[in-house]
Amino acid sequence: MNTNGSQLIDFKEILSKKMQFYESKPVTTTKGEIISNLNVAKDAVIENIETLMERNNKIDIMVQKSENLIDFSNKISAITDEIKKREYERKNRYVIVVISLFIVILILIYIFAF
Repeated sequence: MNTNGSQLIDFKEILSKKMQFYESKPVTTTKGEIISNLNVAKDAVIENIETLMERNNKIDIMVQKSENLIDFSNKISAITDEIKKREYERKNRYVIVVISLFIVILILIYIFAF
């Protein structure tokens, strides 16, 4: 079973072999390959920026729709408050009419009773 120390030694050996391998090989990359790789990277960056801009546009649209929903909700809330107020007033009118009729009846009974 390998311990941490022996694993470290094994890794050092592997790393030194890889370093020798890559140091011994000359760089064979040409100017055209570098430019081609840069163009690929540039295209990827441009595509990512376009994607981010589309997301930003979608977020802006969602924010606008949210603001519209908030405005609509506030209008509905104001309308429902007005309806509640009218219903309360209508209910109170009926109560006032009934109480007034009751008082008028009591007055008429009092007048005709004596």
